[in-house]
Amino acid sequence: MRALLLLFLPLGVYCQSFNPAPYLGMGNTGTAQKGIYSLEKNPAGIASLSSFTAASAYQNHYLGTGIQTVALFIGAPLYSNSLIGVKALSYGIPNTTKLNSFGIAYAKKIGSSFSSSISVNHHRYYIKDHTNEKAFSADLGFQWVVIKELTFGVFYRNITGSQFDIYAEQSIPNELLLGLHYKVSGSVAFSCDYAKDFNSAPSSVRIGISYSASEKIYVNGGMSTQPQQYYAGIGLVVLPFRIDFASSFHPYLGTSPQLALLYAVR
Repeated sequence: MRALLLLFLPLGVYCQSFNPAPYLGMGNTGTAQKGIYSLEKNPAGIASLSSFTAASAYQNHYLGTGIQTVALFIGAPLYSNSLIGVKALSYGIPNTTKLNSFGIAYAKKIGSSFSSSISVNHHRYYIKDHTNEKAFSADLGFQWVVIKELTFGVFYRNITGSQFDIYAEQSIPNELLLGLHYKVSGSVAFSCDYAKDFNSAPSSVRIGISYSASEKIYVNGGMSTQPQQYYAGIGLVVLPFRIDFASSFHPYLGTSPQLALLYAVR
């Protein structure tokens, strides 16, 4: 019954926006973090990549509903402190409804402490035998390393304000994210994000913490407001791979586990 109810609601009403497992476990933060998974949260963060890197992820939203996300991320250096990244995401219920997106991002290091990015995305919203809408959007991202331990991030998703046809039930996210990431010590890191959704959703504050028991094991946790959710995750590094498992915990809709795998050329 719950799956049927979710199916007939607009996806934007009940879905939690996708965030790769290492960031999801840290309270659904990530605006000021770096790496291949920044392609989803703030592509300016891929400016830290030094070699070809690829990652994939699978998330089951609210166990028992059949709602899932499959994601693929690829990033590589180009030239003169420039990098390119590609992402592909598919969200929805297989053979019923899908919200697909494909994006290309260009990131640039400016000096030793600043990076920026611009992204172009194609979106497709599909309901079997009912809807097939397409649209394009663009994003801007920035990161500033204030000191070695502290990074600020800004990401404006969908600066074009693009939307599907007025009769489509789903909206394309249009939000401003502000974040910071602080390395408290060699083994502890803290992240905090503020998210303002311009599609009338309430603003959200997200906080998270990561503890590395060693260079190979990471344990994450966090929480967010609007909606109130809790998060936990664990990461295991076995070079050249990193495996992450994380989940969100919604008080009414339930648990949304995710598995992510990263590979980096060394």
